[in-house]
Amino acid sequence: MREDVERRVLDRLEGALTVGGDPAEALIVAFDYVARAGFARMLSEAHPDGRPDPIAVLLTEQLADAPAPLGAMLAAAWRAALAATAEGASADAARAAIRCLAISHRRPPAGSAPTRYRRAGAG
Repeated sequence: MREDVERRVLDRLEGALTVGGDPAEALIVAFDYVARAGFARMLSEAHPDGRPDPIAVLLTEQLADAPAPLGAMLAAAWRAALAATAEGASADAARAAIRCLAISHRRPPAGSAPTRYRRAGAG
């Protein structure tokens, strides 16, 4: 069952990212599906068989211009939002927290400092 749900989540994420969506907004699309379907607790946990996180893998592929750990970091934050709602936090609060993950990423020129990230609404 988990693989089927994750496939649906990946389809939603990929679709939202393909149309040029912000990664945080794409995560909200996936979050809303999982929360509405009642799978928050299951998908908030690591794979029981220890395989790589497919959400992190997809985000890493889609955010190819960003530093490598960003996909895994965003996936972990998304899973933390799912865990929070499974423990009783409101879905609105979790969505607001995910929106704070809005990022600006550009490939830095060779030899320059790492890309800077900003909070949503920050200048």
